[in-house]
Amino acid sequence: MTNWDNYILDAHAAQVEEWSMLAHLLNLLVRSFLFIPSALGSTWLGIAFPVVAAALSEVFGILRFGWTAVRQNLKKAIWVGFAGLGVAYTLLFLWCAIKLTYSDHMSLVKRTQSLQNRLDVDAQHERDAVQDVRTDLGSRVSALQQDCAAKGGGIGILQQQVAAQQAQITACLLQQKEVPTTRVFPGTREAGNGPRMEYLLTTNVVRSPVDLTATCTFPIERAALRPMTVDGTANFSWKPTRVTANAYELSLGNPAWSPSGPLWITIFFVPPVESMPSCSFDAK
Repeated sequence: MTNWDNYILDAHAAQVEEWSMLAHLLNLLVRSFLFIPSALGSTWLGIAFPVVAAALSEVFGILRFGWTAVRQNLKKAIWVGFAGLGVAYTLLFLWCAIKLTYSDHMSLVKRTQSLQNRLDVDAQHERDAVQDVRTDLGSRVSALQQDCAAKGGGIGILQQQVAAQQAQITACLLQQKEVPTTRVFPGTREAGNGPRMEYLLTTNVVRSPVDLTATCTFPIERAALRPMTVDGTANFSWKPTRVTANAYELSLGNPAWSPSGPLWITIFFVPPVESMPSCSFDAK
């Protein structure tokens, strides 16, 4: 927006303000004029009647004494009469304008005071409402703090219980890890070189030497053992010993049986084997 535009806007605002003041002045003058009968406790007819009566009396004097006799003093009489009447009504008009202005002022003061009282009452209500909200929030915060303190104590107890359970679980895991465990994974049955079953055995601890007893549901012809080492070691020493017709003892001296080196065991059965055989292994 340029300076010229600002100048035009300021001039327009000044003109609007000037016309607004003129409108208020005109309104005051009209109301003062209309207030004259009320100020006199009369009506417009009561105000106009003396003027009309005076004019009629002059007309009656002309008719009674003649125009020549009345004309000598008519101008002076009319001038004096209307001049006094004009001064009286002018003063009356000014008094009406002052009274209306004072009345408007008092009305404005009264309305301003009423609005101020309403604002004070509303402000007090808002302060009371804010104080009530603060009080309510304070009580709620206190209740929440107490609740949190109680829950904090409960959480502490739960944490202690969880820590104790975790310690028990850790102890159980350690104990389970220390207890030797053997897992058996049976392979497939092959009939090529006679009936046999192959098994993969794992352990959770290092065993050396290894003594395994294989007990099967069918008579055992022979058994074979081979360690599956990570480095592919081919040198190992083992010894099979028959215990019963259905049991064989397998002893491994080297290498050690470890969790990373399972054992591959093949059990050959005495034919015929008419159903799926099964074997169990006991490690010492």
